Amino acid sequence: MVVVLWVSGSLGCGGAPAREGAAPASAWESGGDEEAEAQGAQPMVVGWEAELSELVDRLESETVHHATALHAGRCDDGEELAERICGLAERICEIAESHAAAQPRCDDAETRCASARERVADECNR
Repeated sequence: MVVVLWVSGSLGCGGAPAREGAAPASAWESGGDEEAEAQGAQPMVVGWEAELSELVDRLESETVHHATALHAGRCDDGEELAERICGLAERICEIAESHAAAQPRCDDAETRCASARERVADECNR
């Protein structure tokens, strides 16, 4: 078992006061990986994954609302929801341009966009 204690304060190693403006003594304290940074690697970034997940959830929700609106004959709502679906697809595909792992989500989103627009055109004569 490993126990890690985080001590906050102005004391450096050995109880001596830390120098003001001094760099952290280790990668642990700085929150980074100095070796990876030295090799040009970026710090771990999961922000795009979280955004992608949120966008995919919203895309699913909007797709359900779109189908419900068209089933109820609410063409104006269906058209608006189709445009929202396409806007979400556009953003998902922007993420996929920088992160290949998101490409399958982009492909799915583009299919949903095209399908939503086709359904509005077919069911609402638009």
